[in-house]
Amino acid sequence: MALPKPLITSNPSSAIKMIPKPKSEIRRFLRFTMVGLVNTIVDFGVLNLLAGKLKLQIVPSQTISFITSVIVSFFLSRAVVYPEAGKNRTSLQMTKFIVINLIGLGIRSLMLPWLNRLFQVSFQGIELFGLTSEFLSRNAAWAISTSIVILLNFFGNRVWTFQIQPDKERR
Repeated sequence: MALPKPLITSNPSSAIKMIPKPKSEIRRFLRFTMVGLVNTIVDFGVLNLLAGKLKLQIVPSQTISFITSVIVSFFLSRAVVYPEAGKNRTSLQMTKFIVINLIGLGIRSLMLPWLNRLFQVSFQGIELFGLTSEFLSRNAAWAISTSIVILLNFFGNRVWTFQIQPDKERR
């Protein structure tokens, strides 16, 4: 694992180049958000197909949906969010990406059933726009646990997986 370059340098102008430009980071986060939207649709769709239509248990369903969205996410992130990382070794990046996402899967797998039970009690007997309390509780639990994992993914992949140096970013 390569470590990021230190900010301490004998040349002050090179230290300034190491600090990320706010506009480029905002653009990067917006691209990350768009990729995340696609991944969310994949994740949400597969989860509800498996748990809702096929009646599989929620944890295996969310594991399959999560893995599917991770595969989509890696290739879209590499192409759209971190295109400058494309010249680096794909296998090493994918390994790191998978590690970050496995941590996220663990967090989500712990949170999802607990939150789902909590919301099942809260939504008991509620039907909203034709959506059952089971659907509402499952997806409220999914939304909260996924939001936490999104933050982990952005910062973990930015710093560790793709190791983007500010002076190499797109302008």
